[in-house]
Amino acid sequence: MQITLNLPDSLSQTGTFNQSDWLREIAVALFQQERISLSRASKIAGIEIMDFQKLLGVCEA
Repeated sequence: MQITLNLPDSLSQTGTFNQSDWLREIAVALFQQERISLSRASKIAGIEIMDFQKLLGVCEA
């Protein structure tokens, strides 16, 4: 399986982007590509399903 993530260059230049942030980005990308379920994505992101849904709303804005 190959997964492509398109992340802004600015992410690599910030010292505040940590492992939790990367996991959330990966979970969002996998969910948006319909490779994993909402439940699995929220577990990967380490947040509750409702919070993950809110995160998706922010990502699409």
